[in-house]
Formats: sequence, structure tokens, C-alpha cells
Amino acid sequence: APFKYDSTGYYGNLDSMHLKILAMEQEMAALAESASLFEVNMPEYKQLKQCRKEVKLLKTCWDMKELVTSCFDDWKTTLWKGIDVENMEVECKKEKSTDCDSALIP
Repeated sequence: APFKYDSTGYYGNLDSMHLKILAMEQEMAALAESASLFEVNMPEYKQLKQCRKEVKLLKTCWDMKELVTSCFDDWKTTLWKGIDVENMEVECKKEKSTDCDSALIP
């Protein structure tokens, strides 16, 4: 999974991880169905659930990075006369309220 700020192709990597996890989840569901026929207890596969959760959090962080980068890139094209400081402050506060770091704290 891509963790560097300047990585490229991170959405493609996230999509491929999603597909791999989805295949494992489908296999797990098939095994659970087979196990129920024989009245055998199935493990919970906590690691698989944790992988799914971490991929979602990583995608959220990359989405946030793209949103912030696009806002700042848009602001860079604004002329000095056209700068609306109040609007910039509102946008920054809005982004701060959806900070992905808070989702990573257990």
C-alpha cells in the first residue's frame, strides 16, 4: 500500500487490495457455509476484518490529501485582488473537522 505523500497510482493499489480482500471474504463466506453444514465452528478471521478496515482508512486519508491539494492548487491560481480570506478559513476549518488522523486513533 502506498504511504508516501508523493506516491503515484495509489488508487490503483487500493483497488487491487480491495479486490484481493473481497476474494478472501467471499472464500471465507463459502467456508462458513460449508462449516455450518457440518456444525463446525469457524474462526472470525480478525486479521481479514482489520485489513478491510485499514484499507478503508488509507483510502480516506488519500481522499483527504487529494481534496486538500486540489483546494490549495485552486487557491494558487487566485489573483491577490480576488483572495477571499474568510472563505479560505472556512474551507480549512471544514477540512480540519474531517481529519483522517482522528479515525486512526484507537
